[in-house]
Amino acid sequence: MTKQRFFLMTITVIIILAVGTFAVQPGIVRAITELTPTPDGNEPTTTAPQPTATIAPTTAPTTAPEEPTTTAEPSDATETAPSGDENIEALFADATAAFQSGDFDGAIALMNEVLELEPDNAEAMVIRGLARSQIGNMELAIDDFTFALELIPYRWDFYTFRGDAFAQTGDYADANADYLRALEYNPRYVDAYISLATVAELRGLNDEIEVYQTMARGLISQSSGDIAGAIGIFTDVITLDNTSRIAAYAYYNRALAFYSMDDAISAIEDYSEALALYPQMHDSYLGRGIAYGAEGDLEAAGADFLERMQILETEAVNETVEIGDSIDVTMGYGTVYYLTFEGTAGDTVTMTASAQGQTSVDALIALLGPDETPLAGDDDSGGGTLGFDSEIADFELPEDGTYTLVVSHANASFEGPVRVSIR
Repeated sequence: MTKQRFFLMTITVIIILAVGTFAVQPGIVRAITELTPTPDGNEPTTTAPQPTATIAPTTAPTTAPEEPTTTAEPSDATETAPSGDENIEALFADATAAFQSGDFDGAIALMNEVLELEPDNAEAMVIRGLARSQIGNMELAIDDFTFALELIPYRWDFYTFRGDAFAQTGDYADANADYLRALEYNPRYVDAYISLATVAELRGLNDEIEVYQTMARGLISQSSGDIAGAIGIFTDVITLDNTSRIAAYAYYNRALAFYSMDDAISAIEDYSEALALYPQMHDSYLGRGIAYGAEGDLEAAGADFLERMQILETEAVNETVEIGDSIDVTMGYGTVYYLTFEGTAGDTVTMTASAQGQTSVDALIALLGPDETPLAGDDDSGGGTLGFDSEIADFELPEDGTYTLVVSHANASFEGPVRVSIR
């Protein structure tokens, strides 16, 4: 977790304690370390209209100006001013203190300083948006959240913050759309279901209220360790609604519950039901691939991992390597590496992808044969410091030809250096 994300998380908690729900949702607190990437942008169920930006993200607003009542200064302002990252971290720390004391104008001023130094700092935009929402400046808050989403479109928590701002303006349709979009990134996000239920009540959509509330209860039971109870509640959701995107999420979450009880077969069945309802649900491909791997079906695992990687793919990198090579690649959200190498029938090859340095990239790999058919796949079998490295060990190549090792990321983390070895 970066320090800037830590400060954002701290500010979120402060607002929740001071104001409660519908001002800021607490899901970011749980999800910072397990951020779920976005599905393919061409397949959204509901897309919230993007508000027109009225300000540049690096300057103070030109409309509905805020007049800080307190000029926030770093505590060591009389000493030699730090530069670069240290200065930005100090500004974030001071903004957190400003939030805690209720000085939202001061927090806005501090984030303006950060944005002068780093115009594309999404966390600063979000913190400024949260501060603006606390003083009732919803239009500019929505602009800030929108700018942040343009920079990092896969941050489901940012969608939720914007949804909260829409809801506070009475724009329940756009709020609903943003909460649904957040669930595309993280179908386990209990707070989005609670907000959807609240908006459904405000809109008089009584049938939807029960579905959303029941999903939230199932997730709460699951997180508290009552797995059997959660399975029953997710089954209730499926009984209430067996055709919508929410039903796909119910099957997905029930699959996770089954898998946590070592019932991979039932998990595979539920992941398949989720995919029948939502064919682009990349997390169901990931989960089903993991379950197939647990059952020893590496070929099916590889096929599902490949589907997941290609749904998320935003950048494809093609390189030619040889058996015996180790290469370093830079992983990012949606980056997929296609590493081709020549192999001979009967060769035994071990392929690994491991995070380097202080990063925790959750590598995901799939091996394709000369006809580009998936032969094997893996997530997390390679161990590593945090257990996120992937490995296909001692795989015997079935024929002569050109093989492809496809490398991307799973869900725990996806930005940083990865070393890929084929030996």
